[in-house]
Amino acid sequence: GDTLATFVTNCNPVLPCADPTALTATNVTVDAADLGWTEMGTATVWNVEYGVAGFAQGSGTYLAGTASNPQSISGLAGSTTYEFYVQADCGAGNTSAWVGPFAFTTATPPCLDPSALAATNITVDAADLGWTDNSGSGTANVEWGPAGFAQGSGTLVTGTTNNPESISGLTASTSYEFYVQSDCGVNQSAWVGPFAFTTA
Repeated sequence: GDTLATFVTNCNPVLPCADPTALTATNVTVDAADLGWTEMGTATVWNVEYGVAGFAQGSGTYLAGTASNPQSISGLAGSTTYEFYVQADCGAGNTSAWVGPFAFTTATPPCLDPSALAATNITVDAADLGWTDNSGSGTANVEWGPAGFAQGSGTLVTGTTNNPESISGLTASTSYEFYVQSDCGVNQSAWVGPFAFTTA
């Protein structure tokens, strides 16, 4: 009897669940990606775990039993490197090894142009130069000078976190112009302007 049981067991072994290969990340945007792999066996569902590069397995975002390959993920941060692992699930507790990490980097978010330039509190020799920060960066470059000045030849204030930016030392009864550029750190918006104003 023991010999027959051993024979039956050995003739019907549980085949190992093949490891997935060729991990990929496609359609990578600022906040999303499609995670893919090549199935080397018969699995039709997989476990996926992803997180910021260097995360410890078990601490990432875990997707159990997905039937999607590629698997779309979203809610990612821009300009950030992520890694993911995948494991085939052949059923009945039979899984492959975890394969990975595979690294990919999300796209850099665009730095939106500022808008609604305005000059307020204008006196004989000073003004407050303001704008709407559409990028949300809170940092901008401002260049101002006499009306008609060529950009690059004006007074440049870089990396200001003041909005409005107060300027002084102006000449009375004189027309001035200014330009603003949002500074998002990794990249910058286009320069917007000129906006013209005249001192008292």
